[in-house]
Amino acid sequence: MELIKFTDPALRKVPETFDFETGNAKELADTLWEESRRLRGLGLSANQVGIDSKVFVMGSDDTNRKNVFNPTVISVSKETELAKEGCLSYPGL
Repeated sequence: MELIKFTDPALRKVPETFDFETGNAKELADTLWEESRRLRGLGLSANQVGIDSKVFVMGSDDTNRKNVFNPTVISVSKETELAKEGCLSYPGL
């Protein structure tokens, strides 16, 4: 599994909805988690490693790990926060 570079157009494409009927959710989440740990990240989405699916994992360790499938934005705050981005595909952003 290889991390896609920020210049790859795949990172700008809206990923496909994860299909629980045909996909193995546990296997995909475990794979993404292991890869995130290997890369020393706090999270990783499927499309960052070339998997066209709306899935990401996040957390600083196994006890607070979150597996997220087919997320939907339901609201947005008017508040903003300035911080350094930690995305593995956009290092230093």
